[in-house]
Amino acid sequence: MTDKLLTKFFENRWLILILLLALVVRTININFNSAFIDEAIYIIIGKKFLGGRIHETAESISWVGGLPFFYPTLSAIFYNLAGIVGTRLFNVILGVDLVYLSYKFSRELNLMRKETENKNAALIAAFFMTTSAIAISSSRVAIYDMLSVTIFAGGIY
Repeated sequence: MTDKLLTKFFENRWLILILLLALVVRTININFNSAFIDEAIYIIIGKKFLGGRIHETAESISWVGGLPFFYPTLSAIFYNLAGIVGTRLFNVILGVDLVYLSYKFSRELNLMRKETENKNAALIAAFFMTTSAIAISSSRVAIYDMLSVTIFAGGIY
């Protein structure tokens, strides 16, 4: 059993290192400021929804794109667990998941002749997503963009 786990680990060590790098890059100084306008609005809307004030919430979401009841509720749940850092960590997890989905999607493309070349191309794609400025900044703030992109990437995969 442990031999199989060690074999799997060494086969995927580069992917694990890339995912750890994605996590570290996104969590450095995650508590860089208090909640800014959009983050605070999502948290407040989510708290209203969780508190049963659905009518007030329905009036507040006319400008919220995507799934207007879904992300604010998740944001409020994570805020209740660990404050603004918890809410931002939820987006960090989504950002790391996006890196993983980029790897899986790129690996499925099978653009190269050899399996090792496909794996290497997928690792490069995951590394680019790890270091992408837009992906990093979107996963460090508690707004619904990261959830939307991750769900979209999951759907494509």
